[in-house]
Amino acid sequence: MKFKILAMAAAFALAASGANAGTFQAAPHGSYLLDMDTGDGNFSLWETKDVADINAVQAHITFARKGKSKDYAPSFRITLETAGDVSARVDFSALPKSGPLIGFVTTFKGRDETGRELIIMGPEFAEPFDLKIAWTADGKISVDTYDKAVATIGQGFEHHQADVGQAITAVSVSVSTGEVEFNKLELGTVTP
Repeated sequence: MKFKILAMAAAFALAASGANAGTFQAAPHGSYLLDMDTGDGNFSLWETKDVADINAVQAHITFARKGKSKDYAPSFRITLETAGDVSARVDFSALPKSGPLIGFVTTFKGRDETGRELIIMGPEFAEPFDLKIAWTADGKISVDTYDKAVATIGQGFEHHQADVGQAITAVSVSVSTGEVEFNKLELGTVTP
């Protein structure tokens, strides 16, 4: 029974139409090349709070190196923050022995997790992939991943949703115990 429910959830996630289906326009000065090479057990952070005129982030990403730490997995995260204590995160972690990255779309109120969706068909370690995140003024978030595993299934991407119920006020990227390349990371707007 659990397998049937998971299979149905997978089919829905892969077939759903994303809010990212509109036209993306990069914001002026909204394109970045980030090579976040972070030492074992440490983390790197990039953040912008100038998001009033944007509603989307697009990135071409490669998880290039896995470090080793007894306390922290090689991972990266993109966080969408609000003026309140609600946030959403898109996380990817690398397994010690290669294989696909483990990904989640998670919402929080303070430190308490309020929702989580598994990214079912994550990219392989070292595989370049695309991530598109869009949001509405009232905090409805759409996350689409484009990688080899989903390239030939359905619409060619895996779709997830989250809702923080408030406007997004900041976007941050963090990397721990490894090297992740964002070639490139673009902030902008998506219009239907």
